[in-house]
Amino acid sequence: MASERADLAGQGRADLGALSDVARRVVWFRPPEETLKDETFFLNHVMIHGLADDIVRTRRHFGDEAFRDALRNAHPGIWDRRSWAFWHLVLDMNPPPPVPVRLSGVDETLRGFGGPPRAARPWKPAGLPGLRRP
Repeated sequence: MASERADLAGQGRADLGALSDVARRVVWFRPPEETLKDETFFLNHVMIHGLADDIVRTRRHFGDEAFRDALRNAHPGIWDRRSWAFWHLVLDMNPPPPVPVRLSGVDETLRGFGGPPRAARPWKPAGLPGLRRP
């Protein structure tokens, strides 16, 4: 009995070490310890940037219901349409709702985001040489 608990504890440390490696890879701009504290943030980034091994490891640890919760509470501005549609299909959550986007003028600096994604900003042509407007 005691040896089973020791084995489980050792396995938990191994899982945490593996998840730290995944967190370091998919969220390169934050320390892994900070990333793992926000489950939704971490799982969103695993679904978008994770390698196949990262996804298998993370799904085994958290389970599909945690992945579904992460999709339901997805962070705006980090999802592309392809990943959004793919994960809704994989997790049997079809049809997918619209991809969550950041709105300009909304202060999201408290979450660590600096504004709307490039695709949401209106494109303004730069004064390119040789290009004349009518």
